[in-house]
Amino acid sequence: MAQLRRQLIWAFLLGCLSWPLLIFIWGHSARGGLADKLWGGLFSATYVLGHGMAHIIFPNEASRHTVRYYIGPFLGSSAQILLLMAIWLAGIRLIMRRTRFPLRFSRRS
Repeated sequence: MAQLRRQLIWAFLLGCLSWPLLIFIWGHSARGGLADKLWGGLFSATYVLGHGMAHIIFPNEASRHTVRYYIGPFLGSSAQILLLMAIWLAGIRLIMRRTRFPLRFSRRS
């Protein structure tokens, strides 16, 4: 159980750190290029999913400078970070299974 918790923490940290980098790469890639198609396909779908969840939770969006107005983009971005976290977790678990190397934060483990 402790190993899964460590893997989840690593996945969360890597997901949060890689999100701004990938958004930057996607924003500065050539329109119609490989990076645009790859990250655009992943990030657009998850953003729309998160934004749609906000519309389900708050059906009537209020005017600007209210919580209801800003919750849509927040949940859209959160969905993107959760997607990256899932991708990182799958990669970490695959590497851990292949190498049998324990992922550690400190010497106590």
